[in-house]
Amino acid sequence: MGDKVSGSVSTSGTTSPAILMNTEHLQQQQLATSWVPKQLNCSSNLAAAAAAATSQQQQHLRNSSNSNFAKFATKSSNMTALGLVLLSMMGYSQHMQQANLGTARLLSRSDWGARLPKSVEHFQGPAPYVIIHHSYMPAVCYSTPDCMKSMRDMQDFHQLERGWNDIGYSFGIGGDGMIYAGRGFNVIGAHAPKYNDRSVGIVLIGDWRTELPPKQMLDAAKDLIAFGVFKGYIDPAYKLLGHRQVRDTECPGGRLFAEISSWPHFTHINDTEGVSSTKAPVEPHVHPQAATQQTPPKSPPAAPKV
Repeated sequence: MGDKVSGSVSTSGTTSPAILMNTEHLQQQQLATSWVPKQLNCSSNLAAAAAAATSQQQQHLRNSSNSNFAKFATKSSNMTALGLVLLSMMGYSQHMQQANLGTARLLSRSDWGARLPKSVEHFQGPAPYVIIHHSYMPAVCYSTPDCMKSMRDMQDFHQLERGWNDIGYSFGIGGDGMIYAGRGFNVIGAHAPKYNDRSVGIVLIGDWRTELPPKQMLDAAKDLIAFGVFKGYIDPAYKLLGHRQVRDTECPGGRLFAEISSWPHFTHINDTEGVSSTKAPVEPHVHPQAATQQTPPKSPPAAPKV
């Protein structure tokens, strides 16, 4: 049974866990293996450099003996293929001598306790669109355990209440600055009608109608997009959209939408025609009753002003 969301593509196929990237050679058990999250140093504007990278530079990275590779590869047996790719990107960032490096860390599905998807179907990449969302509910989370729970709550609501195959988004980003694997790259989502089979959907956990997400969330989103471009999962000429541009909703919230409107690749379009409205200014992604039981999040100490 596929995702029943207006404009989405019904999914069918293997029941292996949704993965961060399309690596057919991996065993199912390898896909489900938890790996210790590694710190990823990459430039927020790496997308431009990645688009200009040559195959010779990429080969150099694969053959690199940079000490950072050795430093972080000691537990490589517990890492998914993405973990190894992250190491190569770390080397790429240093090789290009990018300034003002950002910081991002990724957690796999097994790290946050994801349930297996009902089915998975991939689309041919690279994705020409990146679509930004906010969750509205659950509220912003600042600790990793709380953000893990938010991911589980969203998956529960999408799978159990709506009958979808999996959590609707490709990735989630918490107020802790961590990136959480959802359906992953090149996997058909359930987050944006008419765009589910050609986009990467990124949800910034929280309600961003009147407040701007903290800097670590925005940086993580930029780094994730740059990573997707570098690895070929996102088209270097991608179009960046807010959810409201493809569906009648306030998502991703007015404040966040104003922010992403200033990012590279943002595209002014309105493609909501023929798409059913959410019938609400915002759309919760957990059961409303569960949301009322949440403890209001504590603001992080010395939160950066952006």
